[in-house]
Amino acid sequence: MFDVAKASNISKKLLQKSYRRLVENLELKSSTFIPTDFITRLASDVNVQEKTRLDAIYFLKKAQRMGIIVGRNPMCIASSALYLACVLNNENISQGKIAKEARTTSVTVRNGYQYLVNKFGS
Repeated sequence: MFDVAKASNISKKLLQKSYRRLVENLELKSSTFIPTDFITRLASDVNVQEKTRLDAIYFLKKAQRMGIIVGRNPMCIASSALYLACVLNNENISQGKIAKEARTTSVTVRNGYQYLVNKFGS
């Protein structure tokens, strides 16, 4: 996406937002990486309970059904769902630890977490 944004002389963020709108408005299905593919490895790397891993998968599937993760980085949304599951299961795993294993930032995990919480209405 960065190359397309650079060639189009627009920001990557605007390109991603436009892509998401296009996919939603045209009711397209995109075949890219599925965030649930990353959960097992990520959960294992941060050493969470099986229930937490299954809850994270549930949250991701719910988000997919709602169509709210189209055009988002699958690893980032997976790490955010895992953090949400950790919070709800009272596991003391920090955003930083999850972010480190997901090779992203704690800000990205936090923003994704807040996005999911707002969309789920909890």
